[in-house]
Amino acid sequence: MLPSAPWTFLKDPLEFAAESNEFAMPIETESNCIASSVLESTQLQRPRERPVTSTNIKLLYSNYLLENNEEFVKHFVESAQASLDGFELYELLMNNLRAYTKLTGCERSLASLKDTCDDLEKSVWTLSTQTLSEKSYCEDNTTVTATYKIHTSEFNQQLFAQLRRTLKEIKELLQDSFSLHIYSVQLSKTQIEHFFHKSFGSLDTQNLHLVMTDERLHLSYRGLLQKCLTTLFTFARKPLLHVEFITNCQSWIERCASLLLRIATIEDHLFLLNHILRCPPKVISKWGAKLIQVPPIEIPADPSVYSSNSFGHLHLDYALTMLQTMLTVVPKREEFLMQRQLSAKISVGAASPSQQWVVVDSDGEDEPEDITTFKESDLIALLQQVSQTPTMLKWYNESMSLSKL
Repeated sequence: MLPSAPWTFLKDPLEFAAESNEFAMPIETESNCIASSVLESTQLQRPRERPVTSTNIKLLYSNYLLENNEEFVKHFVESAQASLDGFELYELLMNNLRAYTKLTGCERSLASLKDTCDDLEKSVWTLSTQTLSEKSYCEDNTTVTATYKIHTSEFNQQLFAQLRRTLKEIKELLQDSFSLHIYSVQLSKTQIEHFFHKSFGSLDTQNLHLVMTDERLHLSYRGLLQKCLTTLFTFARKPLLHVEFITNCQSWIERCASLLLRIATIEDHLFLLNHILRCPPKVISKWGAKLIQVPPIEIPADPSVYSSNSFGHLHLDYALTMLQTMLTVVPKREEFLMQRQLSAKISVGAASPSQQWVVVDSDGEDEPEDITTFKESDLIALLQQVSQTPTMLKWYNESMSLSKL
């Protein structure tokens, strides 16, 4: 047997240096020098790639609406918070609200009197049952027992007099106050309807898209509709209103918005969007989201605003601006809902502990009711109004046509 020699198992020095990661040393060979020189010459000839700047991106796509959206929102907040005193619709709505407030007080008094009347009616007569038993003996000394039940009723004269007074109060309340407030409500509502008919009765509401050749008339209708909607949304944000008044305001908002959408520009669509975003929670998911519409046809706009490149697509600009407005913090939303938030705090503090509800999240933690935040249903309803498929297909087709050039 040959003696084993450990050095006979050592590899070639070049192979050992190539496999070792810790002790490998670069070995200068003729082929390596030629490859490195070729690589250096190639790197010197190839231009260095630089990231695309915002100026380069704007050459490909420029969104005027998105760039000026912040300024538009600022102007919207200033105009929406301006005083409406002296505006005819505002005064009519205030009269209607006062009439509904008095009617609400009258309804509460009537409900209280009815409850009192029901309690007195149950107490005027007191029903009772008496049992009379007699025992005797027969001739054969058998004991015989007889039991009689007697139903008696006792009339309470004092409670009856109180019941008469309560019924008399109900009669006077219905004849005098209740009928007067109902008349005031209907009168003020008729005056509001007359205002809308006087202001917009000449418009052809049968046509889906109204075309106005007179630019001054077009601006006049748009301005008046915007002011009417601002006034109506102001009342829609107020707390603790009569249910019928809220329903009427919702109906008037939908009618005015439908008229505005028929003659609307992009700014009018953004105007409606910003009003909806400043409504109380759950209003958006119930009826507000349907007022947010992506225009299905081209909308008149200033030609100088939009560039003439292939990516200058108005629907894409508007859709991206809508998403940016929805998904960012809504400026001054707390100020628009301040009265409603204060009213909610007062009502929660006034409620008894047995009537207070504690809302918990999925982890079981307390979740305070915040009026200034959106509900999940509101966000879903908002995003569903953004028609992304046609817009994105349009953008994709245009980008593919440019790539073939």
